[in-house]
Amino acid sequence: MNAGEFYQHLTTYADLIVSVGLNLHEGEKVKINFHSESIDLVRLIAESAYKRGASTVALNFRDSRIEEARASFLHEQFLDTFPAAEVENHLNFQHSGYSEITILAPFTNSHALLDEQRIQRMNRAKSIAMKPVRQYGMENHNKWVIVNYATREWATTVYPDLEDAAALAKLWKVIFSATKVFEDEPIEAWQQHDRQLKNVQHILNAKKFKSLKFVSDETNLTIGLVKNHLWIGGSEITKGGEPFMSNMPVEEIWTMPDSRQVDGYFTMTKPSNINGILVHELRVHFNQGKIVKISSDKPEIMSDFLNTDEGASRLGEVALVPANTPIDKANVNFNNTLLDENAAIHLAFGQAYMDNIQDGFALKEDELKQLGMNFSSAHQDIMFGSSTMDVFGIHSDGTEEIIMQNGVWKV
Repeated sequence: MNAGEFYQHLTTYADLIVSVGLNLHEGEKVKINFHSESIDLVRLIAESAYKRGASTVALNFRDSRIEEARASFLHEQFLDTFPAAEVENHLNFQHSGYSEITILAPFTNSHALLDEQRIQRMNRAKSIAMKPVRQYGMENHNKWVIVNYATREWATTVYPDLEDAAALAKLWKVIFSATKVFEDEPIEAWQQHDRQLKNVQHILNAKKFKSLKFVSDETNLTIGLVKNHLWIGGSEITKGGEPFMSNMPVEEIWTMPDSRQVDGYFTMTKPSNINGILVHELRVHFNQGKIVKISSDKPEIMSDFLNTDEGASRLGEVALVPANTPIDKANVNFNNTLLDENAAIHLAFGQAYMDNIQDGFALKEDELKQLGMNFSSAHQDIMFGSSTMDVFGIHSDGTEEIIMQNGVWKV
């Protein structure tokens, strides 16, 4: 695509983020979390938001070079701390009712030159400090959406055999295609896609499975589901009843595991970014929700993450994704959770989503814990699906029903 075509597509992307992602209405306030690399998209989003009636657009700016400087030169005594003022700033925006757009412009190649332990310690400190921010956001008090922005550094890790410009163009094509930018009527395409996900959501909710069983060449895992669990696919609803699309793209349908009822083992099928470090190999064995064995190419990184707090080593989400999504058909690892999690079945260690349990917002934390909901300052998606994965729903009487076969829906 030439420069003019790219600008048109980026403008459409910005409009979809505002109209579909945030479902923005007149008078609403918006906050954009972004890296400097994505400033052209930020400007288009702000313009689109103001055209739709936003009362204000606030900016939370980050920069890769500055973050690399912090990782390289921050004095030792500050590595395990995170500014309380920054946490308060995020909470102030949340409590003031701002809808949030987070633009991910993934890592640069120079990250490989940085000290992994320093990065891990800094990100762990941030994760712990930001727990109230994460929890408030995951409770859907306000609308929020996470999107991607392609950078040359990211693109060349995905397509290392291509020239920089060609790799960047190819990555943008994947992002635009996955977010319906190329459709003649992109908003209608999103509405149709949401209806399709909702159809599967309703089928799964009607089944009321007691647990799920995952079987493939490298996985044999049973995950219990909390009583009165709810499946969600596509759009979500705020506590105030406003619909929004939290991820763009989205292909998953997810629910809440019982953090005490996980048995067997799984093998990761796509790399995961754990506190800023890319982990390529991971196999985890469970017994009654607890990890009993783990093997990884980054054992220290995984161990440190799983010990972030009591809930970091237990499951908070399980999500079904067919193995034939447009993202999966790209046949590459994007080294980016937002894309990779929408190409494969996955689970998440750490904090659960409160809207995945019936009347969750009306229950106290102790009551939710008694039902098996997991609480943590962390939430880390791990992809373990493949085209050889079979998924079974297990009913309360022990009978099994096929949900997915070789990674494809059977419901």
